[in-house]
Amino acid sequence: ICINNKENKFLNQDLKNQEVESKINDKNEQNLGDVLKELMSKVGYIDYLVESKEEERIEKIKETNKLLIKYYAFKQEEFMANSISIRPFGWKDKVGYMIGNVANDLTFIFASLYLQVFYTDVLGINAALVGTMFLVSRVVDAFTDTAMGRIADMTKATKNGKFKPWLLRACGPVALASFLMYQTSMSNAPMTLRIVYMFGTYLLWGSICYTAINIPYGSMASVMSTEANDRAALSTFRGLGSLIPQILIGVVMPMFLYTKLEDGSQVVNASAFPIAAAVLAVGSAACYIICYFM
Repeated sequence: ICINNKENKFLNQDLKNQEVESKINDKNEQNLGDVLKELMSKVGYIDYLVESKEEERIEKIKETNKLLIKYYAFKQEEFMANSISIRPFGWKDKVGYMIGNVANDLTFIFASLYLQVFYTDVLGINAALVGTMFLVSRVVDAFTDTAMGRIADMTKATKNGKFKPWLLRACGPVALASFLMYQTSMSNAPMTLRIVYMFGTYLLWGSICYTAINIPYGSMASVMSTEANDRAALSTFRGLGSLIPQILIGVVMPMFLYTKLEDGSQVVNASAFPIAAAVLAVGSAACYIICYFM
């Protein structure tokens, strides 16, 4: 082995093979990279001195090859230890993503169809004030949605990625916050307290907890596959996931939330709201967990 410098000398004592091998055995990535660069910069297979003995040249080549083989073996072992096995995209991913949207819409559609009814007919809050609260929450969402997107994107990736762990982190809070919005016991509280309760619980659910799980869930589709057809399939299955809550909440739930009087008119069954909210909240959390493990 020849040093490609002005003096054309062999590797000096501070680069002797024992030191190089010691650095490799230490498995220090920075040292290993430096050693490899130093070896490759100073080893020249073309520029061997003519006066070098054939036996010495061959021996040096063998020693260097052993070191390089040992280095690459270590790097391969390190790569295999850190690598993550990824299964091919398939039906399990599509169905799992669909179930995730079932979880989203169990609380979202219930709030969309019946929350205003609960605020006006059960709590007795003025409809104009309820509408103002919805408007304020949309303004708040403009900031919390952006912030959550940044948080999810900057989160350190785990073996399950950046976005998927948020399904487990936020499924409990979003279910609890949804349940807290439908407490009929607040109907006897002073009006000021009812208004504060309405703003507080709705912003907690919609602008914080639901955002914390829906933004990462929606972002999962972009990283589950690089194929356009796969992403289109995920969008289709996400739409299918909305049908189950729509049928359950839009068709079945009114049977429990309204009571028919003798004159044929219907009135709100206030006591049914917390029960329905609890059932849907538990179902939503369960679907999020299923989505996470699929």
